[in-house]
Amino acid sequence: MQETPTEYRVGLIGTGYIGRRNGAAIQEHEAAQVAAICDPSDQARDAATDALDVPSEAKYSTVEQMLAGVKLDAVVISSPPASHTDHIAAAAEAGIDILCEKPLCTTISEAKRIVQIGEKNDVVIRVGFQRRAKPVYRTAKEELSQDAITSFSAEIVDDWLPVFEGTWRVNPEISGGGQLFDTGSHLVDLLAWITHSEPHAVSAQMRYLDDESKVDIAATLTLELTDGTVGSINVVGDTPRPREHIHVWDESTGVDIHAKEWEEESVTFIDTDGTERVPHFPDQESNHKIRAFISAVAGHDSEDTLAHVRDGARVVTTLRAAYEAARSGNHVEIDRWW
Repeated sequence: MQETPTEYRVGLIGTGYIGRRNGAAIQEHEAAQVAAICDPSDQARDAATDALDVPSEAKYSTVEQMLAGVKLDAVVISSPPASHTDHIAAAAEAGIDILCEKPLCTTISEAKRIVQIGEKNDVVIRVGFQRRAKPVYRTAKEELSQDAITSFSAEIVDDWLPVFEGTWRVNPEISGGGQLFDTGSHLVDLLAWITHSEPHAVSAQMRYLDDESKVDIAATLTLELTDGTVGSINVVGDTPRPREHIHVWDESTGVDIHAKEWEEESVTFIDTDGTERVPHFPDQESNHKIRAFISAVAGHDSEDTLAHVRDGARVVTTLRAAYEAARSGNHVEIDRWW
């Protein structure tokens, strides 16, 4: 971790839609600025240069050029997942702190390498599971007991395929899979975090987009945690609009989280007598992830405001086990190496 500067100079790696959103959040932060951008696409670089008001001399086509050409305190990696390992390695070896978009990478071997890279270079590596940083989800976690979860279920349905058909997200060599590996990764991380537990085993059924059964468009997982709790994760990627529903119970409280259009989130707490409590959250800003990362770089974050590198590795390992379970039809035990 570096000394605290007055203003953090951040490089963007990947300037597609998510990269530009991350860049806009950085520009809005009172202690950060986008100092450079990097993308192999001329069109993406030009769009980000215009949208983020970055000087033309601060745009690069390769990560190596950017790291050699400008002094940075941190990078935000929003490139396709198959590129993440190399981009993390390049930044870490330069002593630069890292926020990497989810999923962390596409394979277990890459996840192990990234964990080693982080430990060797002593840099901050966080993974962009932004729900951890949002007040609705943090309040829900605080309401639940740490050792008495009795049930959980989580579902996201959205228009993933209509939006991303024809892009790298439906190319498993680049993305790692389909709807589950992309959007569903949020739920795998969230449930392990909010239940204070670890995944132990998984079974799965999937509906695929391709004949090779590599790109799932819908998936249902039965996930067993190490404490014996069994719950479910469901994702569907060809519905007209996005909705999210999460239900968790401990021995005395139920938590219902609902979200629509990705931003409008609410939580209801249910007591054993049926009484419902609905807290109000006036702050519905969308840049919690970037704020949490800048705090982490400054050394001020709480331990779990953003996923650490081993949390990202846990998600990749769990997802790879889920794909194995769907292909084999077996209940697959998850190697908890992380």
